[in-house]
Amino acid sequence: AVVSTQSTGAVSFIVLPMLVVLICIVWLLYYVNRVQGLQRQSVVTLLLISLCYFCSYLPYGIYYIIKAFFPLMGASYAIRYHYYRVTLYMCYLNFSANTLIYTLSV
Repeated sequence: AVVSTQSTGAVSFIVLPMLVVLICIVWLLYYVNRVQGLQRQSVVTLLLISLCYFCSYLPYGIYYIIKAFFPLMGASYAIRYHYYRVTLYMCYLNFSANTLIYTLSV
């Protein structure tokens, strides 16, 4: 099976930032446990923003992984239209949730 460069580019564009966010979350939790005197509210805000980003873009990354590496499954009607529409709405939820999280954490 031939993997298109557009799909692999989309996979790297979505999956690599998710890995960076995941590594930063783990590092932040490790750092907070070692250092005394940090404000917990700012740490909780950063964790919520990171978690929201990760959860909202994960289905989008899965969609492009399916499309790139499993072309027959990616060609099905349910994956192409319904799942793709849901993944786009999940990305919009990230923008809305960021506003709410920053507003409520001040």
